[in-house]
Amino acid sequence: MKVCTKCKKTKKEEEFYFKNRKEKRLASKCKECYRKDNHKRYMNGKGMWIYIIKIDEKIIYIGSTTQLASRLSVHRNPNGKNGVIYKARKAGLDLENSKVDFYVCNLEDMGLSMDIQDLRYYEHSLIKFFQNKGEDLLNIRDKSRFVNRNRFINEVPISVLDFNKYYTFYIE
Repeated sequence: MKVCTKCKKTKKEEEFYFKNRKEKRLASKCKECYRKDNHKRYMNGKGMWIYIIKIDEKIIYIGSTTQLASRLSVHRNPNGKNGVIYKARKAGLDLENSKVDFYVCNLEDMGLSMDIQDLRYYEHSLIKFFQNKGEDLLNIRDKSRFVNRNRFINEVPISVLDFNKYYTFYIE
């Protein structure tokens, strides 16, 4: 018998994962608590997210995702070929001593019910909006395949989207 450090219940050893199978050491939390923690962590990152990336207060990239944490980790990686830092360097931007800010808007928190195509539609609408304002974005998709949609979605004015600062880091 062993006590779970999370729920404080005494449980059979079979109800714990192995921390080290060779040494037959058991994990400190029971399987049920591990599953709950993993599910909670997974659900915290889910949503219908549109994000804006700024370098030194200048908007350079707009994207969308249903898994915010994993998408932003791609952009933070300076060696990843899908990240914004790689794209900025490839475009010839000087990133030395730059500040990178991630702003996010969860469309589900705004009460919008949508599918992945709707999310991409809003992403492309935002890209088009900023490009029409003269912003020089690193996004290569400037024409959305969703512009002439047959499906009606409730249009939300871009000015209503509420972006909040989510993460900041510095490039040295």
